[in-house]
Amino acid sequence: MVFYQERLWPKPWVWAVPVFLIAILAIAYGAAYGVTWAWAIFIPATALAVAGITALSGRIAVSDQSLRVGRAHIPVTVLCDLQIVEPTELTGFLRDGDPRTFLMVRTWSTNKALRMTIDDSDDPHGHWLITTRHPHQLLAAITACQVANAVEP
Repeated sequence: MVFYQERLWPKPWVWAVPVFLIAILAIAYGAAYGVTWAWAIFIPATALAVAGITALSGRIAVSDQSLRVGRAHIPVTVLCDLQIVEPTELTGFLRDGDPRTFLMVRTWSTNKALRMTIDDSDDPHGHWLITTRHPHQLLAAITACQVANAVEP
């Protein structure tokens, strides 16, 4: 059962910048070598740029027993002291925070975050800091998953 799922797609201007730069390059080659070269450059280069942006966008999911952020995952039972980080506090956490903190920060997507303490002595990270567009929903999903795991035998 999935309690929460989110993909951190970039804001529209992040998509526009590489496409604009590729278009300029394609126009330059098109002016020098013809329209066929322009399209031969624009289409594959744009496809590569979109694939790269998609690969760099983060994915957050809270399932039955774990929180998955990108390729990392952790059981929800070891998460404690969850707090929502406002945009004004985020810079302070990034600048002055614990260097062992696991970061999934995509500021091109959002500037709201959720910070959680890890209650596991074997984990090298003391905290996780995750940017999310919906920190209240993510907090509620983690809490609901923790309650569901506590009730089950």
